[in-house]
Amino acid sequence: MVFLPGTDRSVCEMEDVMKIDTQIVDRYLSGKPLLTDEEDRIPLDQSALVMDRREVVAELKTRTLASLQQFPSFNPALFQALFPALDICQKRLHVHLLVGSDDLCRTAKSDASFDVFIDLIQAANRTRIVSQMMYLILHTLHYEFARHCLLIHWPDSGRSYHERLDHLCFVEGLATYLAWNEDAADYRFYTDRYEQKKEQAFGLLYHAFQIEDAKVQEQILSAPADIPFWNQFWVSASLFYLDDLYRSTGSDGLQSFCTQGGRHFVETIFDLN
Repeated sequence: MVFLPGTDRSVCEMEDVMKIDTQIVDRYLSGKPLLTDEEDRIPLDQSALVMDRREVVAELKTRTLASLQQFPSFNPALFQALFPALDICQKRLHVHLLVGSDDLCRTAKSDASFDVFIDLIQAANRTRIVSQMMYLILHTLHYEFARHCLLIHWPDSGRSYHERLDHLCFVEGLATYLAWNEDAADYRFYTDRYEQKKEQAFGLLYHAFQIEDAKVQEQILSAPADIPFWNQFWVSASLFYLDDLYRSTGSDGLQSFCTQGGRHFVETIFDLN
């Protein structure tokens, strides 16, 4: 961990790979105002903060920093295999650990950086078990990072409904797959527990692919991300398909498939070519 010149010890660079900013969390832990005048661009609600969460916030900060010593820690071999420019994506990544936001995660992008803002109190509010809080934090960071990498390697250039649906399924499905947990080899999507969800997701995606009404098509493509996860059939169907592909062909097969950048993704799932 290398601290950047001209900053306090709340901003660090992980061996020239990524930057981590804990300034706002550190101010919260020490009872200081969260923002300076230069940082008022960050939307925080300081009036809603309660100081009795400092113990869990300190614990989450410590664990998150330790986990980020090696990043990505979820499916690192797949990240390396799928993204030739992974080092570029890592150098652009700037993780901000904070409190006082209305959301668990927000992102911002510029030509120089991809910023991910993680609110540790929001993570703590969703469960009483610290290990589950940490899973939420790491899953979210890996999902946002994977999505960022995918969009760098395969930006959305589709114009037709089918092209845009293919790209949506590819990016959201693969980002979710990589961020699901530490090792894809341990995923259990093939078990009976997921059979009904898999059948429903594939059925809805097949139906969506056949829709011709332009208004309905646009509703599908612009569906809000906060709807219940298993209702996001474009994500879950892609997740199941990618897992089937990985289990049958391994990382080499997944890598070969992904070089297409999602072209004809839905048609491939249903063998419609």
